[in-house]
Amino acid sequence: MANELLETGQAALVLRVSPFRVRQLADGGTLPVAMRTATGRRLFDPSAVEQLRRQRARAQRLRSKKAGRPNPVSA
Repeated sequence: MANELLETGQAALVLRVSPFRVRQLADGGTLPVAMRTATGRRLFDPSAVEQLRRQRARAQRLRSKKAGRPNPVSA
């Protein structure tokens, strides 16, 4: 799977967000689209999705620490 591109729904599962949110992230430039299919569907590089997942997890830990809450369990 490491060389396969992810569809929007697959990226959503990795990021733990909705497919709509993945499209917003892509359209806003936060998550780069590796390519589009002939029908216009977005495909994402798994490494880019994983990098964004790690950035979001790090940001969540920092927000929790700043608010004085215990760190959430993260993978």
